[in-house]
Amino acid sequence: MPFPRQKPAAFLAKKNCFPDGDLRENAPPEVYLAAGVANRLKTKIGKESIRYIAKQAGLSPQTIINILNGTTWPDLRTIAKLENALNTRLWGYEHRKIRN
Repeated sequence: MPFPRQKPAAFLAKKNCFPDGDLRENAPPEVYLAAGVANRLKTKIGKESIRYIAKQAGLSPQTIINILNGTTWPDLRTIAKLENALNTRLWGYEHRKIRN
């Protein structure tokens, strides 16, 4: 399946917030993975400033905001930088869910 041109948040079932909102049934596996990364990132950032985390990871604050909002696809390089800066694993296995 080709990589979808739509942003992860475009696969929300209703007009609610990414990554917490329910995804449409036809959302491809990579959307579940993007939502899982965004959820773990949001949890790990907690009350820290996004600007501080971005500086630690060598990223722009806007990159982190875009991942959290589902307006961009987190690439492997970005995930690796964030995992290193936050000393945590962001990559998950949501994309392996078996859907009928």
